[in-house]
Amino acid sequence: MFCLNKLKQLNIFEQMTELNDLRKKQPVGFIKLLGNNFDIKSFIPESFTQKYYADLGRNRKYELSSVLSALILMQIFHIPTTVLLNLFLIFSTEIREFCCFYDDIPDDSFFSRFKTNFEGDIADLFNSMIPQTIDICDDINKSLPDDSPYKNRNSKLIYDTSGLKPRVKENNPKTLVSEVNRMKSYAKATNNKQLNPYAAAYKSMPKFAHANPNIKLDFVNGHFGYFYKFGLITNGWGIPLNLKFFDEDFYKPIDKEFETPEDQKYCYDNASLKPVIKPFLETLKNTSNFKFISFLGDSEFDSYDNFGFLQQCGFEKSLYL
Repeated sequence: MFCLNKLKQLNIFEQMTELNDLRKKQPVGFIKLLGNNFDIKSFIPESFTQKYYADLGRNRKYELSSVLSALILMQIFHIPTTVLLNLFLIFSTEIREFCCFYDDIPDDSFFSRFKTNFEGDIADLFNSMIPQTIDICDDINKSLPDDSPYKNRNSKLIYDTSGLKPRVKENNPKTLVSEVNRMKSYAKATNNKQLNPYAAAYKSMPKFAHANPNIKLDFVNGHFGYFYKFGLITNGWGIPLNLKFFDEDFYKPIDKEFETPEDQKYCYDNASLKPVIKPFLETLKNTSNFKFISFLGDSEFDSYDNFGFLQQCGFEKSLYL
């Protein structure tokens, strides 16, 4: 049990707030706490280890666990680039010791290559943490009093979609604005009062970014642009359990024209539920005895097929907002 205020007893949710404060106010203390309670080696899949240490004609200079520890700290402390991560490692003895970089540290290009070369293995690493995360949540839930508002929320599975908006030329605000203005001018010149300039602009723009076909034109977080779209699974406490990016294999069966970005969002979101939820639950079935009782999602997921699928998965309740 940890607490910045030693005279105050906290429940688990208040502890999470305290932990976040500790990260900001006492980063060295946070790193020591993490080092004493989290063993990254126990979660690394054997396939990841074998791939990293495959015979490349020379020995690996840096341990796999050390590299992963540095990248985890990069996310925890919101270090935006590998260049800055390298500087943190140079100037911070505590971070080097946490990562077990005793003799030398990797340069920023090493981290960039590592993330590219082992992208799928990093995803497998985080997936291997899911069963223990669920078990921890279950233990916390059992310790809560029956009248707690948080009781049994861990048995609720929540699914939603979102997206990352990369810096590609198609996401330049001027590109969209100029296209909308062009459609407005066209509607005015042709006296077409029925023309929706935003829907027309959407239909005239390319369906994916020139730099990467996986960056799709889509409607995310209230506006449309070019996104890496993904599905996110959490439990009722908001603890992330799984994240899956939509790739070409997902989009191929839904290759069709849409009249508006809202239509596309509904179709893509509705179609994403089964490809994301099914493998997650199948993996969980093989690694844990825990069972989710209820499902919560947006109205985009409400369809006859999805409702039947969720019933087959054993959900007793399916709620849509």
